[in-house]
Amino acid sequence: MKLNEAFEEKRKSVKEKLDDIKIVLKENPELAAKVIAAGVSVGFVVIKAAVKHHELAEAKELKDCRVYDRRCGHYVTIKRPIKATEWSEIDYRYSNGESYSSIMSDMNLLK
Repeated sequence: MKLNEAFEEKRKSVKEKLDDIKIVLKENPELAAKVIAAGVSVGFVVIKAAVKHHELAEAKELKDCRVYDRRCGHYVTIKRPIKATEWSEIDYRYSNGESYSSIMSDMNLLK
């Protein structure tokens, strides 16, 4: 069986099931109201969870890829999260008076 035939077969079975559901809901309007109410509430929960996940992922990415430089007073955007060994070198050089932007520029970490 080819992939296209399997897809058409699956599509046909899904269409038949949807038609059966439509018939049941037309025959039972009170059941339809309950199903619609439950579907809407589940939809809101799913949307809320997706939005929260997206916001957390964005915040984590900003946290991992931006460093605030107090000496310059602005954020430095980096290519990737910095490794522990790189941080130790950065901290050493920062304590010697260099700014984060110049250190990370030398290390080729800036975007």
